[in-house]
Amino acid sequence: MKRCLRAIVIVPLMLQVACQGLIEGPNGPGTGNSINAGVSGGSLGGADPFDSDVKAITASVECKSGTVGVAAPLRALTKTQYGNTIRDLFAGQVTASTSFPQAQGASLTGFSSDSTMNSISGGFAEGLAGAADDVALQVMNKLSAILPCSSAKNRACADTFVTTYATKAFRRPLAGDEKTALLGLYDDAMAQHKNFGVAIAELTSTILQHPLFVYLPEIGTRTSGQRKLDDYELASRLSYLLTDTLPDAALLSAAQAGQLSTDAEVKTHAKRLIASDAFKAVLGRFVREWMHLKDVKPGDKDPTLFPEFDATLASSMSQELDRFVLSAVRKGAGGFEALIAGRETFVNAPLAKLYGATTSSKSADEWVPATLEAERSGLLSRAAVLASYAGPTEPQHIFRGKFIRTGLLCDRIGAPPPGASASQPSYPAGSTRRQRSEILQATQPCGACHKHMDAIGLGFDNFDAIGQREAGNIDVSGNITGNDEVAGQFQGSAELAAVFADSEQVKECVGRQWFRYAFGRVEAASDSCTYAKVATDLGNSNGDLGAMFASIAGADGFRFRKTID
Repeated sequence: MKRCLRAIVIVPLMLQVACQGLIEGPNGPGTGNSINAGVSGGSLGGADPFDSDVKAITASVECKSGTVGVAAPLRALTKTQYGNTIRDLFAGQVTASTSFPQAQGASLTGFSSDSTMNSISGGFAEGLAGAADDVALQVMNKLSAILPCSSAKNRACADTFVTTYATKAFRRPLAGDEKTALLGLYDDAMAQHKNFGVAIAELTSTILQHPLFVYLPEIGTRTSGQRKLDDYELASRLSYLLTDTLPDAALLSAAQAGQLSTDAEVKTHAKRLIASDAFKAVLGRFVREWMHLKDVKPGDKDPTLFPEFDATLASSMSQELDRFVLSAVRKGAGGFEALIAGRETFVNAPLAKLYGATTSSKSADEWVPATLEAERSGLLSRAAVLASYAGPTEPQHIFRGKFIRTGLLCDRIGAPPPGASASQPSYPAGSTRRQRSEILQATQPCGACHKHMDAIGLGFDNFDAIGQREAGNIDVSGNITGNDEVAGQFQGSAELAAVFADSEQVKECVGRQWFRYAFGRVEAASDSCTYAKVATDLGNSNGDLGAMFASIAGADGFRFRKTID
């Protein structure tokens, strides 16, 4: 059934998209995305100066309500969003095809939502067609459940199918010519095959390859040099951000009634979706992609050194991370502090043993609340995080420090200078990790960057390759350099967590990470009003993370986008 899309449904939309400026970089047309574009905190290494004063940058842009739209590159559904959408479109009667193509390209933000990950190519189009045909065959085989009138096998029933499923797939009411074109495809298929089921299958395949299904178009209405998204576009933007699937009935009802036209109305629905079960998966993926966490498996660690690290313990670490983060979000006020420096978590028996916690859990399936020792404070001390930033035999303080620099302080680490690999020093036999690091930091050109990373990561050096505490008296002194707000020495993970929990820069950086995830690109200087609002709302809500996630939906930049004039 490998059916090519008709020009009648493809060409007009793509011309409209191109002419109205949906495809543009964060700094306007033709610029594309760059991890170094605009404002990205301080810079470490290379020729860039080191400057982490994000407050001054934010203050340099005057923010006025209703005037700050953001660039919104055209995005296709991700593989996850496609799967969820197929499931919900047909009420669980069919499953998404594995033929749907994997994202191509390199993510500049580190997030799967990055628009650069969803570029369209010949291979993508072919995979999309195969996936659409696979789903269409499932629809044909379950037609009586999906389309109760199918026994009539007439055009009126085909009309019902188009009205019901194309409307849901396109996430807005059909225009008259769209419906006419789709019913015309049905007529052609019936004339060719003389089979109602096959005609509906071909219609399904066409709908699932349509640009209005595959993309999240945000054309809006031109106003004052920008485009204001309409209510249906806002419903889709909000739903796919917070639930990775179609807008639910409440959102579509609000869109139909014109009740998504203000920041407050959009934010109300955002809070509702954040409280839903569907948000849990979005939250988990956001955290893992923000932190660049690996899916650590038993084979990744030395079995001789860590025989206890089996599939059960690896899974327990991952589950605990999800429970810990969700608990911080659901906490309300104080959630940010709980995320960054909290000691309260949930453990099962294998994880309690790893953490040295005394609990009532007797098995891997029994999860109970636990308050851990001070050194287990916050997100950075979760076993899943520590094990991810570690090799097979020992921790990797360089990469632990690098993430803290880039992921929590939003600093930039420059690329290694030319010839850096040839400048590696030699280390005395039997030297410790700290001793090797001190030698490396004193060696140029390597030391210029490593002094900013290693000195932080070594504060976690008492946690081994699977995230458990190492035996012995290990030096965990650390130092943050080149940063005005949080610069200075610290002693171990608990002290650093306390500093970060009280840091405005860390709040701003976490908000900036959410901006990147939400808009699928790196921020530019002109976006500072939008992501600064996220950090401001986090502070004004006494650290309510749910308020932070909802805040971006209440920003002008969420309802408006830049356009090409």
